[in-house]
Amino acid sequence: MLVAHFLRRKAAVHRKTIRGLTSRATEGLVANPWPGNVPQLEQWIERRVVLAETDLIDVEQFPS
Repeated sequence: MLVAHFLRRKAAVHRKTIRGLTSRATEGLVANPWPGNVPQLEQWIERRVVLAETDLIDVEQFPS
């Protein structure tokens, strides 16, 4: 729910049309142990939005 919220907010701020994450991206985000806190998650989402070239964020946009 936080990811969807941040995606909507950051897409609006950056004037991008982002529909969401692909299922692979969602699975990757959930499977990865998230050591950060909510502000770090928000920054992570914002970076993906800024760099997004399509309306869906996929795992290829994740750092290795």
